[in-house]
Order: sequence, then C-alpha cells, then structure tokens
Amino acid sequence: MNELLEIIGEEATASLCAYFGGCQIYIPKGYQTFEDQKKRNEGIRMQHKKGVSSVELTRIYHLSNRQIQNILKGN
Repeated sequence: MNELLEIIGEEATASLCAYFGGCQIYIPKGYQTFEDQKKRNEGIRMQHKKGVSSVELTRIYHLSNRQIQNILKGN
C-alpha cells in the first residue's frame, strides 16, 4: 500500500481502494501499445507452431501460463 501511495498519491489510492477494495485486479507489466501486443502475440503463436512449449514461452515472455494459453487461443 505504501508503494501505491508514493507512486499515485493519496487521492488516487483512496479511489482505487473504494472501487476495487477486496478484489484482486491484474495490472500488466510495462506499457505496450496495441500494436506492440499484437506483434508480441504473433511472435508467441509463431514460436509455438515451431514447437516451443507454452512453459518455455512463459519464461521467454515473462507471462503467466494462463496468458500464454489465451494468446494461443486467439483471445
């Protein structure tokens, strides 16, 4: 909580807590444009077609297995 206060301030932290309090939310790493994500996802699909396992893709791209599976499904 202290890190959040330092980064976004007290008012924004209070708003987040009021809206999402008690929930688990996902905050993606880093900033990526839609085009960046599209290129990354295409790379993941291509590597998988070449035989790279989803477990290895999680290590390469620093994503969860669930996220890799969603990308492979086209989600």
